Amino acid sequence: MVLYQSANFSLKLKKTPSFGEHIIVSKATNKSAVKRNLLKRRLRTILKEVLKNRKQQNQTIFLYTKKSTQTLKYKELKDELDSLFKKIKI
Repeated sequence: MVLYQSANFSLKLKKTPSFGEHIIVSKATNKSAVKRNLLKRRLRTILKEVLKNRKQQNQTIFLYTKKSTQTLKYKELKDELDSLFKKIKI
């Protein structure tokens, strides 16, 4: 398993037989389940946009959020994830 970090995310890549993605938003990020689920929905949409033009290898992506992600706007989330994926060349 390989770990990559940015200011607001930790990303783990694990070799698997097929492609998969998991978004983990802990209770430490925000106590409200409604806000955690909103963040998950936004990140899921962003991941689909970011990964649609990239070659998807046989690996599973685990995306962990940090507490600072709760204050970011959609555009900021997308820009940071896009730069993170460019950095790791996915």
